[in-house]
Amino acid sequence: MVFPPPVFTDADRDAQQARLTATEWAQPALAVHSLVLLDILRSLGLRPDCVAGHSFGELVALHAAGVFDAESLILLARRRGELMRDAAAAPGAMLSVAATCDEVTRAIDAGGGAEIWITNYNAPRQLVASGAVAAIAALDRRLTDAGIATRWLDTATAFHSPLVADAVEPLLNFLRDIEIRRPRLPVFGNADGAAYPTRPDRIRRRIAGLLAAPVHFTQMIEAMHRDGTDIFVEIGAGAALTGLVGETLRDCDHLAVSLDRRGEDGMTSLHKALARLAAHGVALDFSALWESYPPPPADRDSASPSGTTVRITGGTYVRPRIEETTAAEDERDWRRAVRDSAPAASADLDVDALVRSVVADLTGYPLEMLEPHMEFEADLGLDSIKRVEIHTRIRELRPDLSLPDQTLALSDLTQLRSLADVAAALDRYEPDTARGRCEAVAAYDGFEAGGGHEPPDGDSALTRLTLRVVPESATGRSLGGLADVPLVITDDGAGIAAMVAEMLVAQGLEAQVCRHVSAGTRGVVLLDGLRAVSSYQEAVAIQRDALRVARTIAPAIEAGGGVLVTVQDTGGRFGLSGADPTRAWLGGLAALARTAAQEWPRAAVKAIDCARGDRDPAAIATAIVTELLRGGSAPNVGLGVDGTRVTLETVAAEYPAAPSGFDDGAVVVASGGARGVTAAALRTLAAQCRPRLALLGRTPLEDEPDGLADATDKRALIRALANRARAQGTTPALTELSARARRLLAAREVRATLAALEAAGATVRYLPVDVRDRDAVAKALVEVRDEWGPIHAIVHGAGVLADKRIADKTDAQFEEVFGTKVEGLRSLLAATASDPVRALCVFSSLSASWGNVGQADYAMANETLAHMAAAESARRPGCAVRVIDWGPWQGGMVTPALARQFHSRGMSLIQPQVGGRAFVAELDASPADVRVLIIAGGDGAAHQARTLLEVQVDERSHPYLADHAVAGVPVVPVALMMNWLASATTGPVVLRRVKVLRTMSLPGMRNGGHRFALHGRQIDESAVELELVGIDQAPCCRARLVRAQPSSAGGWVVPKDLEPLARVGIYDGYVLFHGPRFHALQTVRGVSDGGAAGTVIGLRDLGWEGGPWRVDVAAVDGALQLAGLWGERALGGATLPMAVAECRVHRAGPLETVLDCIVHATHVGDGWAECDVALLDNDGSPWLELLGVRGVLRPDGEGVQP
Repeated sequence: MVFPPPVFTDADRDAQQARLTATEWAQPALAVHSLVLLDILRSLGLRPDCVAGHSFGELVALHAAGVFDAESLILLARRRGELMRDAAAAPGAMLSVAATCDEVTRAIDAGGGAEIWITNYNAPRQLVASGAVAAIAALDRRLTDAGIATRWLDTATAFHSPLVADAVEPLLNFLRDIEIRRPRLPVFGNADGAAYPTRPDRIRRRIAGLLAAPVHFTQMIEAMHRDGTDIFVEIGAGAALTGLVGETLRDCDHLAVSLDRRGEDGMTSLHKALARLAAHGVALDFSALWESYPPPPADRDSASPSGTTVRITGGTYVRPRIEETTAAEDERDWRRAVRDSAPAASADLDVDALVRSVVADLTGYPLEMLEPHMEFEADLGLDSIKRVEIHTRIRELRPDLSLPDQTLALSDLTQLRSLADVAAALDRYEPDTARGRCEAVAAYDGFEAGGGHEPPDGDSALTRLTLRVVPESATGRSLGGLADVPLVITDDGAGIAAMVAEMLVAQGLEAQVCRHVSAGTRGVVLLDGLRAVSSYQEAVAIQRDALRVARTIAPAIEAGGGVLVTVQDTGGRFGLSGADPTRAWLGGLAALARTAAQEWPRAAVKAIDCARGDRDPAAIATAIVTELLRGGSAPNVGLGVDGTRVTLETVAAEYPAAPSGFDDGAVVVASGGARGVTAAALRTLAAQCRPRLALLGRTPLEDEPDGLADATDKRALIRALANRARAQGTTPALTELSARARRLLAAREVRATLAALEAAGATVRYLPVDVRDRDAVAKALVEVRDEWGPIHAIVHGAGVLADKRIADKTDAQFEEVFGTKVEGLRSLLAATASDPVRALCVFSSLSASWGNVGQADYAMANETLAHMAAAESARRPGCAVRVIDWGPWQGGMVTPALARQFHSRGMSLIQPQVGGRAFVAELDASPADVRVLIIAGGDGAAHQARTLLEVQVDERSHPYLADHAVAGVPVVPVALMMNWLASATTGPVVLRRVKVLRTMSLPGMRNGGHRFALHGRQIDESAVELELVGIDQAPCCRARLVRAQPSSAGGWVVPKDLEPLARVGIYDGYVLFHGPRFHALQTVRGVSDGGAAGTVIGLRDLGWEGGPWRVDVAAVDGALQLAGLWGERALGGATLPMAVAECRVHRAGPLETVLDCIVHATHVGDGWAECDVALLDNDGSPWLELLGVRGVLRPDGEGVQP
């Protein structure tokens, strides 16, 4: 069954596969596979503290807990599979939905809720609905119309629902003949997330009932984590549960490891998993893996190829210098000779990497985020068209693979669901040369086996940036979404809000002033930051209230999009001038907006710093409304008293060179300096100038009980503390043990830091004090002065994280996070007001300047610190004040999930030694830039991207797209994408490297539409990198805008040997599937191998309205249609344009007359074809040129209709 006899036809192979995957055979096969993996882990000494499973996996978990033996598990799996097979006689279906429980419940209720249930709670945003086929189909339509991704599961009926309840009683009867024992360890169940009962009769009922009961996997994993479980090992086929655990615990410290990964060799998967467990401190006895092997042979002397080989015995010899030169050359020569003459490396050596690299290039996904098990549709959102392009690119890059023309027939591509499927399909075909591994050259990319080459330290180079305000004129466009939702204007206390609302209403918008923002609101303009404040407490109350408002509106905006605008008065320059210390306490409002922009991709978000000065309320209201209606989507805008408009820009900054005279023996007070990032930075300072360090921290240095020294991590400490407590006759709660373990580990870290600082040359005192307590800080620093004298420098690094999305933030979290940062700095400044402080360094975070998901309070606190520091710099001209917005540090307060977020933005983790040197350079520098950003592994370009354009696409704004539909769903044409790209400039348009990364389908045109944004990142003075993104921030299209006058390629002659179309009419509904409003191709003179010729009309002739039009979208689409007719001749099928090497717009705007269109063939490949296209005026001058248009063969069977 699992290893059937060889067969020789596809039909026989399919029959064998179908038999194995039938549920009555698949379940016992899965049971056997899991039993093998369990046995391996037992042999390695791995013993679980608790167990759990998902659906069938719960049976394996019960066996692992000793409830029944292995034979019973296999018998039970077989009977369960038979009953599920029989239950399939009742028609039903299951639908996977990428949405929250509330969203799915609302969609179910909207259809009446009959015969449909949520049956799998797999992750916070991954659920499965089951029910009658018609009900599931209706639900699918409602969810799709709402823009929610769905996927029909390949199941025979609606399992885990009442539709299969008839199978429960027979399974229960079968279980009465199975010996059931009490679990030896906790078994968490799918039914309610809680531990299994212990009575055998109740266990039987629970097992049987699971067939028709929902799977509460998310609730179960959360319960396990609350109970202290933080390492999860997946036993079974694939890594699906590992991913679900990661989604469920994405904001919590945990490790999830799968023993088997789809598309990867089983032994490789197992070894990788064991390595990860060992690296995280899980004790394993690997000797069992070597029991079946003979002992290793005795060591033998060996000599490597050498120009001079000298056998030596005893003594110390200097290696002959000739070996370092001649021998290396000789070795390279013979290695190169072997490499050059060796057969091409086989596809199995690098086929996975090849597939991943091609997918990354064609989709825009970061390479490191792509894994073999990822599915094209479910995980990557790629349609069959993109799969064809991927296959075509692979054939282009690896012509040595002996793939027959129909190796992956286009009709079969839709069956390849994952990257691993493609790799497996390719792996069946050898290169044209002999297949085999060439061990003589173990690595052919520059790292030779056994050589001395080490990869470069990718994190060693840091980038220093700073924030600047730059004058910028308004774009003339309104902020996206203003007209889509009613706007609530919060009261500023001076009458400005009423005027703003009145002006917006006069422009046809819906707006009103409210003191309290209610749930469900989707448009808010927060004017609280304009209020007059006279104290720190008043300012903090405004910031706290702003976060409350954001928390109130978050669910509605996350679900349906909306608008959030924060308005503050901190001088019109976001605090960079430091002019008003009191208003600096309001600075965090802008960071709230930046965080909201990261968390709410469907929202339009803007932060405005509007300087009030002596202006009257009407002038201020006018300035704000003008920015809303004409300022576009610029995220950070400053409005000066004199009417100037500036935006924030991140620019490269040179490292400081001039020292400020930071002397050895200087007295430095550091908050948070005994742990984490601050401690790592201070170690470098200690080595360079031997200061006297007074470290302030909240960690008490409690004495550690005897007998715990060998427990080096949290898990081991919890075990040791539990054993100690049992020996003393007590049984403390697990949460109490966990808290005690954390305190002990923190105290160890503090002691280690103190020892390291002293070893580096510093004199150190540790003062346990809460930096928020002003009196306690003042008292502690009196002790410091009494012993060491006045204080010369302050380093404020104390901080805490409480990462939660805005919707889940609490007031208590805000107080803790904001207070530690902001009140802590106030305490330090007050306590050192009379000291000759020469340096003040505040540790901040990129979350303040760029925003980061889950860190609204932390970003607000750090942004407020930056404003306060700028004010302090203005007050103390002789003091070097520096705020460092650090990128993520290795070993800092960066969780694995947070590290992945930063890495996806092109940043690596800052290594402590490197970061320490950067810190000392900032501390020991003349006061130049008060605020700097320091990151590793990039130039911050991903964060400097600005939103240049936001577009709402629905049937009202773009009705003509109904005539550009694939399988009945409107799709954004490449021509419209190029119009949006061209809108990034008002000058000449030259677009290069236009690349379609994914099909921009529009299923929700009638239900709220779709929103797209155009981001631009300045590369240099002459080029801007453009990226068009969807509501999920996934890139759809990329291009480069070049600031240059377009020149003509010339030579636009009619191709020779043109032949008329072999059909009646241009639009056949297949190759040219377009509806009437896209019938821009007026005539076709003919098509040949060398190209095509015809005429096109523009959008005005087709009755299009709207705009603005930088290019005539209809005419450009008509030109691409003619290119498609040539592509049909070249490739024998319909094509779709997926890339344009260069677009030159010689005349912007809609067509004024009928234009000639010429297509020149350039290249034809396997599944793709390239050509150049031009639209020409009557005199032959070019209107527009498209060079290097690449069409990709469309998959057979792709339903296309007008």
